[in-house]
Amino acid sequence: MAEGYTTLFKDGEYELSEKRSRFIGYAKKVETEEEALGFVASVKNMHKTATHNVFAYTLRNNNLQRYSDDGEPQGTAGLPVLDVLSRGGITDAAVVVTRYFGGTLLGTGGLVRAYSETAAGAVKDAGVAVMETCRVYSLFCEYPDYDRINSFISSVGASIAESDFSDRVRLNVSIMKERSDDFLVGVRELTRGKSEPSLVEEKFVPVIKKDID
Repeated sequence: MAEGYTTLFKDGEYELSEKRSRFIGYAKKVETEEEALGFVASVKNMHKTATHNVFAYTLRNNNLQRYSDDGEPQGTAGLPVLDVLSRGGITDAAVVVTRYFGGTLLGTGGLVRAYSETAAGAVKDAGVAVMETCRVYSLFCEYPDYDRINSFISSVGASIAESDFSDRVRLNVSIMKERSDDFLVGVRELTRGKSEPSLVEEKFVPVIKKDID
């Protein structure tokens, strides 16, 4: 599995008024281009009478980056929105900024600032999560070993995701990848080699939620 990455923690929204123009930003975690385009379409459908629906998205898959100025002067809208994601190292994310024109031209610099600020506000509202690799192991143990193994699981920062108590105890244990070797060695020592955890899956989980300045 690939290394960890940074993405959005939840959906975000932000609104800005600039010389009577109304800018509304929406940020969302996405994992495929289909999801990203679906999100863009949903915002456009929600704001059918808007002057512009500018968007940008980044995906881990093939390091894909896309943006659209949606009729604004080239380089004044979609690219500044994409830059907000790029500067934050954020991927698997999409941002749409809707604009209702207020009758006053903002100029190139004004457009860049407005789209950047709105996108950044939506991302800040969403929050940013650092995703790291978690491993899930399945193991069987005898009842006399259960209490010691349960205490050991907590001591290495792991958690029991699932348990079954029948003739023997079956546990599914989640632990961060970097601690998995300690976990495997410890279980073998505690059970004197009678229990050998088997890897069930690897998945990404949010381990840190970062605030955006």
